[in-house]
Amino acid sequence: MTTISPEDINKLLPQTQCRLCTYNGCLPYAEAIANQGEQTHLCQPGGIEVYTKIQATIHKPKSNIAIEHIKTYDSKPHIVSINLDECIGCTKCLPACPVDAISGAPKATHHIIEHACTGCDLCIPTCPVDCITIKPSNQLPERNFLLTQYQKKEAREADKIAQKKEKLDTVINKLSNNSNDIIAQALERARKKRLQHE
Repeated sequence: MTTISPEDINKLLPQTQCRLCTYNGCLPYAEAIANQGEQTHLCQPGGIEVYTKIQATIHKPKSNIAIEHIKTYDSKPHIVSINLDECIGCTKCLPACPVDAISGAPKATHHIIEHACTGCDLCIPTCPVDCITIKPSNQLPERNFLLTQYQKKEAREADKIAQKKEKLDTVINKLSNNSNDIIAQALERARKKRLQHE
């Protein structure tokens, strides 16, 4: 029996990282299909095309029930847009975008990079002034481009976490060394005091 790897499945997914499948990205969903027998029709952006490819890859026939379920998805491609007059530059939308399709800085107007936007809508609920809206688009960005964008962001975030951990470790080591110095000094004072009374 041929084993299907998560990567075999992941390469079929659109890499929108939209979480509409309820998993935290395309690869976790692919892992669930390959390792846990998860349903294969949950990718809304991929629709029937991706479902069909997955079924062929795992050597299983298509299900009419699954296809009917897929037809209920709102599969029209779209992107989001930021109302520049209302944006307050809070940056809350930046970490929400899984493919770095938003540019901006604190207290500066943010912009959607339209050719990278997947319409995942994960940024919309993060906006405190509701200045992010949906607008039609012709098609999703190319999957390899999106995967590269996602991997770059993941690497950058991992690097930030590593830097924070390194700084924290440095602080802890300094505190520990200072504590050891204080204890050593106290012990030395106690030793001298004891010698004076002997």
